[in-house]
Amino acid sequence: MSDRNLEALLRALAAAHQAGLAGAGLWGAVRPATPGPWAPAVGKALTQGGALSRALSEVGAISAAESALLAAGEKAGRIPDTLGVLADMVGRRRTVRTRALMAVAYPALLVGLAGMLLPAPMVITQGVGAYLAVALWPAGLVGAGLTLVFGVVPRLPAEHGLRRGLVRLALSMPGLGGALRRQQLSTFCEVLGQLLSAGVSITVALPVALTVLPGAEDAAVAVTRTLAAGSGLSDALAAAPGTFPPALLAALSVGERTGTLDLTLAAWAAQERQAAQQRLLLVVVMVGLLLFLLVAAGIGFSVVQGAQRYIDSIDAATRVD
Repeated sequence: MSDRNLEALLRALAAAHQAGLAGAGLWGAVRPATPGPWAPAVGKALTQGGALSRALSEVGAISAAESALLAAGEKAGRIPDTLGVLADMVGRRRTVRTRALMAVAYPALLVGLAGMLLPAPMVITQGVGAYLAVALWPAGLVGAGLTLVFGVVPRLPAEHGLRRGLVRLALSMPGLGGALRRQQLSTFCEVLGQLLSAGVSITVALPVALTVLPGAEDAAVAVTRTLAAGSGLSDALAAAPGTFPPALLAALSVGERTGTLDLTLAAWAAQERQAAQQRLLLVVVMVGLLLFLLVAAGIGFSVVQGAQRYIDSIDAATRVD
């Protein structure tokens, strides 16, 4: 199931809880918004008093961090608010992922187009069969890749290895990786801030929030070890050099001293989210423009080369005559 399905379900659950529904009435209200594969677990949790966080986690609908956040909301009696927060997080994640995919899809489409147009002179020089043998495989590869990225991956469970592997691959890409890292930092700050606001202790909340940072396992070990030794949040995060920006560490240090840690984290989450969106837009524009120019240059070169061959063939025929 996709994040669109998850967001719709979370919003339906939030609205139903806000209306005071419970048990069978609650399940009846949200059942139309519940995807089929999730329905047995969600229905059982709602009608038999089970934990919704556990049910959604078991079917792979939400990640470990999201499950912990929802569990904290259940424990604190803030289920409607927490469901709304989760729905907003999923919606923003879907928006960012769509923009990130567009940053990859547009260049991929240009590459596929170039793969079909650049060999076009072969139709004249070597025939249609030779042209198709060369031109079809780039388009096929691009189509298969876009199907995987847009159609298959978004429907995988939140913790699926392929999904997390593609995220790590995207993080390694110049430009795109920087934007995604800022988005992940935004999610980390938001999850940690929401957990602290729900009354979860920092020793429990921090390891959970760190799970939203793929590839930061070593950093997570160092951070949790430092925190367990009695250090504050800013000092614990500083134990993972290069993972968290110094400005964030300084802001968290101030937040710890003033008792406004949750507000500081919320502000940083919004700031990093905006920065990530701006960088993604820049990546899409710059990469698209660069590839467009390269494809145009390649097509121009191919056309000139084909025209030169045509002229040479005419000259050769004229000399024979």
